[in-house]
Amino acid sequence: MDFKVLSLEIVGYDPTTKIFPSYVYSNMGESVIRYYWDVQGDVVTHWTEGSKYTGRFSEDGNVLSGGWRPEKREKKTPENTYDAKMTRLK
Repeated sequence: MDFKVLSLEIVGYDPTTKIFPSYVYSNMGESVIRYYWDVQGDVVTHWTEGSKYTGRFSEDGNVLSGGWRPEKREKKTPENTYDAKMTRLK
């Protein structure tokens, strides 16, 4: 959509649930957004209330490709329905 998102995400680990809760501070709004991460092998699930990202790491582990999709009860919007590719910078 041709805009730049600037954000800081602080990620922790919860040994009880074995997931990674996180807080995101961004230029897209004034509120802090709560997210969760789960990594099982090369599959990554990342979600917040109403939508979920599912992606897979490349063989070398440097690229994560996948997409955000709304939960079944949610309406599809440009904010919750898109593909994303993340590349590790060295």
